[in-house]
Amino acid sequence: MVKTDQSLAEFLNSAPLYVATPLSTEPSIYSHGALPMPDVIRRYCDGERCGAELDWYHHEPRGSAEYAPPGVIRGANYACRNCGTIFLVWFSWRMVDGKPVAAKVGQAPALTVRLPRHVEKALGGSADLWKKGIRSRHQGYGIGALAYFRRVVEDSTSKLLELLADAMATAGEPEPKVQAVRDLIAAPVPFATKMEQAAKTIPRSLRPGDANPFQTMFEILSGGLHGDTDAECCRLVDALANSMLLIVARLNADIENQKAYGEAVKDIEGLRTRREND
Repeated sequence: MVKTDQSLAEFLNSAPLYVATPLSTEPSIYSHGALPMPDVIRRYCDGERCGAELDWYHHEPRGSAEYAPPGVIRGANYACRNCGTIFLVWFSWRMVDGKPVAAKVGQAPALTVRLPRHVEKALGGSADLWKKGIRSRHQGYGIGALAYFRRVVEDSTSKLLELLADAMATAGEPEPKVQAVRDLIAAPVPFATKMEQAAKTIPRSLRPGDANPFQTMFEILSGGLHGDTDAECCRLVDALANSMLLIVARLNADIENQKAYGEAVKDIEGLRTRREND
């Protein structure tokens, strides 16, 4: 399911520029409807000593107010707890139908595109399309970003299905089920249909938290989840990106874990055999 609103902390860290985003945070009653700034946000730090997702703490060296009033552009500073690197973000918000809606107008450093190595390897030549799509999303061009990601999914469908088949085989799924996925790779059907079939095939053991990333991709690509505006398309792009990351990360992890387990069993069996023969 696509998330339709964000906490203020999530918004400050990852929202695209210029896109109106509903917030789940309610206005504070203590300061005539102003939003209280989060004390901490979770953010990736590129610092030489960091290279990880860390807590960043609200940092207001000039003693600025800790509330964001509606209708004005508010700047906020956050400092990495580890290296002290500063993150700056500017935004404004207003009430729409009784709910706070915010739009980010700038940040420094700029939103960046990070693609884990195992995902970049799985995407192959589509990795550049992924990065272009994420850059478009960061700039608020959700419709264009969604077009890029449709291409990414279309071009990567075979690789994703191969990864699913390998993970199913490694996990000991019945051979007919594994072969059905392999047959789907070369089947002359639209890629959205392949996503639908994969969603029905993926075993529960390969669904982290019972999530079905293939089902999410199918619903988006088939129009089951609509994206008519840039803001809506940005949310769909996030859902597609998260689903693909989930597929590649989880299935790769399952394959590697099963291989490691198999090697450990072979070592134990070999040790037992040598002892029996001594």
